[in-house]
This record gives sequence, structure tokens and C-alpha cells, in this order.
Amino acid sequence: MNYLNLNNLSILQTKELDVVSCQIKKEFNQLTEKILTSNKTNLTWLLHPLVSRNPYHSDLFIQLCYLTLAKKFIDDGKCKNKLIVQNHFQKSILNKYLKSKNTECTVAKTKHNIKLNKLIYGIYSVFERSFLYLRSRDKHRVSGLAEQDGIIILDTFLLGNSLKAGRYIDRYYPNILDSLSSSKVKHVFWVPTILGKFKSHQVHSVWNDSEENILYKQDLLRFSDYTSAIMMLFGTSFNGKTQYKFKDLNISKLIRHEFRIGKVSKSAFEGLLNFFFFKRLKENNVKLELVINWNENQAIDKGFIKGAKTYYPEVYSKGYQGYIISTDYNFYIQPTEYEINNGVIPDEICVIGKSLESRIKENKPNLKVTTCPAYRFQNLYKDYPVKKDRQDNILVVLPIGINESYNIISTLSYALKNEHIDGYSIFIKSHPLINIKKLKRICGPLWLKLFKIIDGDFNEIVANTNIVIGSASSTLMESIARGIPVIIIGNRNGLTQNPIPETVDQALWLLCYTPEDIINSIKTFMERPDNVIQSLKSYSRTMRINYFMPVGYNNINLLEKVISN
Repeated sequence: MNYLNLNNLSILQTKELDVVSCQIKKEFNQLTEKILTSNKTNLTWLLHPLVSRNPYHSDLFIQLCYLTLAKKFIDDGKCKNKLIVQNHFQKSILNKYLKSKNTECTVAKTKHNIKLNKLIYGIYSVFERSFLYLRSRDKHRVSGLAEQDGIIILDTFLLGNSLKAGRYIDRYYPNILDSLSSSKVKHVFWVPTILGKFKSHQVHSVWNDSEENILYKQDLLRFSDYTSAIMMLFGTSFNGKTQYKFKDLNISKLIRHEFRIGKVSKSAFEGLLNFFFFKRLKENNVKLELVINWNENQAIDKGFIKGAKTYYPEVYSKGYQGYIISTDYNFYIQPTEYEINNGVIPDEICVIGKSLESRIKENKPNLKVTTCPAYRFQNLYKDYPVKKDRQDNILVVLPIGINESYNIISTLSYALKNEHIDGYSIFIKSHPLINIKKLKRICGPLWLKLFKIIDGDFNEIVANTNIVIGSASSTLMESIARGIPVIIIGNRNGLTQNPIPETVDQALWLLCYTPEDIINSIKTFMERPDNVIQSLKSYSRTMRINYFMPVGYNNINLLEKVISN
């Protein structure tokens, strides 16, 4: 093929893009470090989306993946006639490179441009969040906090379904307090970040109706903290004198643009508020024993840990990674030495399986990483009844991202349109934070009538499932751990998020890029003889403990170990 269209890659080119993304990770980490050192390495810059290494918060990494792919095609002499790019930044960068190589190739740009929608949304989110926190503030809830000794802070998230039968139900550390005595439970305080749409009276009701200790950050934060955070974001400056190159491509203008549109972000704002939260805890003479952060190494986490280390340097901090995701795509969860040296990484990273430790140490082999119980996945060790009269069921699990979910639905729809599968029921289970109505609207006719939305306990559902289809979700590994084969949908419009570690037997999972691949994979899994199915289920049971540590294993407890000491 003598042309390359970055808007419509072939299957081979899509696979090559995924390979490129893995190859450039190290250089990209070095680039973000250079950006930081070329500017002021202050808290605001440490939280900026541009240096987050997070593809959800900045397009820089995916843009560099596309540019590297295009450069490779140029260097290999594959783009002899025409190169179609996505935006004017790619066009300008590649035109300069082609000129330096004396290569004749026409670079054409589609109508698509990188817009300022991200900045506008960031500004809106910052002010919307500020008003919510200020309206839901209640000073009386923190009275007497300073009189308590050895408080343990447990960073979590408040969802719409976090209250059930008058009790706070935590989605992220379920039943973590069950093994503690009542005297020790009194020392544990949930510190939630509000997710989704909430009204101030709903926040009050969760606190008033729950028996658990809930400490809202906004009860300690002052009005000046919000104004300071906003001014810090708007006041972040960029050193325009430094020139940035990546793979011999001059990307300075692209970086400046990413800086501008990411200047005000919700995640960075929440990170600054987390920093100020610890400042106010210290001012109120609150005594801490342990700080536990739900750690995804995002701006919100960096601000949390930076605040803890700044105002409570003597207090030990843990970062709990209670999930399994792709470290090829989500490599930002792997701390860099620069982040460690700047105090935004916890003293200890806790993963949920021994086999996951090495993945987190990729950039820093001597990083302190330990294994703690997989609280969210303890139901893996329970047996769920299988319905005798069930049909052959296919379960589609959708990730949190709208684009990733659309890719799954559209690819699956094209597969089923070309070849009808008789006797199969296809169920859709969405992420709790995804707007399913919006997704259906975006999909339009691609949302087939045979798709059935299902809700309820995932463990009960998957126990009666023959195949699970999805991407970018811990539920895929959870399914494999139950012996249920998994089909991962490769992304034709971006990078594939495959959460399955390389050490897992590929007899239990397949990566598919085309509708034909999906149909063939379904048939492969459905036609397996019973003895093979039972053998794979046996293998899955033995591998569970390596990826999902059970509660009580070797008496390891995320909280108990420090309390007892």
C-alpha cells in the first residue's frame, strides 16, 4: 500500500499502531520529564494533563503514536503518493519532515481539527464542582475530629448507589472493615470524591444516614482554597523558548496547544483541593496514622499524596490499585523516578495479585510494591448456580469510555449483520458511570434489536455466560478467572486496551480486530468439547490467587497490618 490514511487505518496498520504505542512509551516518559524540567516543576505543573501520561486527559500520546506510524511509513518508502492526516498539527509536522528528507508526498488534512472543547469543559467542570462542594459544606460534621488518635484515611469515591438500607456501601473496598474489631473500625474514615451528578442534599443524606465514618473534604476546605486552586490553574505559565523533538519530528507547536487546552482541568483542580485538604487537616490538629489512596496515578491522586507528604511527612502512605487494566495503554499507572522524586507517589503501591507486581515496577525496579487482598473480587471464590434451562449466552461488558464502548458495539454489530448466530442471547452490561442512553443515541441503527441490556450482580450473570466480549475492563480478567473465555475487541479508531497480562494462557482469550475474527472466535469457543472446557476452568481456579488475592491470605490486610503495628 503506497498511501496512509490516519483516519481509516487498515487492519495491518491498526496492529502496527498498537505495536508503536508499546515501543515509544519509554521515550514518551522522557519527553514528559523534559517538559516538566523545562518549566517550573511546581504542583500545578505536576498535575497538568500534558505531563499526566494519561491518554484520557491529554491527546499528546495518541498524537505521537500516529505521527510515529506515519514517519515509519515514510522512512520505509511506503507513502509514495499521498498521506492523509487528522489535523493541521500533524500536517505541519509531517510536511517539515518530508521536506527534510526530500521526499515527494502530498499531505492532505481532513476537516477534523483539535478543538478547544476540552478547555471549555474543564472550566465548566471546575466551577460546577466548586458550587457543589460549597453548597454541601457542613462544619459541624468535623467537630471533635481533632480529639481522635490515629485516624486512618481511606480514599474512595461516592456514587449514586453508595447508600443502601441506611448504610454506606463502598464499591472500591467492599467488606474491608469486616475483619476489624469495633474499636479499630472507629479509626477508619472514608474520604470520598464525588463522582457523577449529585445535589447537595444527597451528599448530606449519605452522611446523615450512614453508620460509617465519612469525612467530606469540603467540610474542611475554605472558600479561599477554591479561588487559590482556580488562580493557580489559570496562572500556569509555559516556557515557549524550549524546542521539543520526538523521533526527529518537531512537535513544539503541538505541545503548546496541548498545554493551552489542558490548562484548566477537573482532575488537576480536584488534585489541588486534595492538597489543600491535608493542609486544613493539619491546621485543625487532626492526627493521622495511615493514608490510603485509591491509586491510578492521576492528577487527583498526585495532589492527594503530595498533600499527605507535605503536611504529614511522618505518616505512611499506601496506594491501592484494586483493578487490572492494560499497562500498554494505561502506562501512567506505572510510576516514574521523576514522579517519585517529586513526592506524588505513595510510600508503597499495593496491587491485588502477586503476578501484577512486576508490571508496576517497569520504570522503577526497586519501587516498593506489595500484594494486598482483591476486595472487589472476592466473589470469585464463591460458586454461583448455573441455570439448567439457559441458552447459549454472550455477555458484552462496556468500559467507562464512550468511544471504546462505541467501538465494541459497532464492530460486534457489523459481525452479526454479516452472519446471524442462531440460538445465542446477547446481553449488554454497561459501566455504572457510562450514559447508556447517550451511547444508544450515538450508535443509532448499529444498536441491534437482539441486544438486551442487563443489570444486576455481575458474578451471577457471568456464571450463566458462555463468552464475554469487551475491552479495557477488569471484568475481562474476572471472567477468565472463572474459566469463561474472553474476546477483546481491537480498536480500529485508536489504541487497543487489552487488560489481559501476557502470562495468561491464550486458550482463554482472543484479540479480534474484524467482524470476521469475532464470528470465528465465537465459534471456536462455543464448539470446544466439554473436557477442554473443564480443563480450562481448572486452570482458571489455580491462577485466581496470582491475580486476585483472597481476603485473609497470609493474614495480609490493607488496614490491619499498620494498625496492629
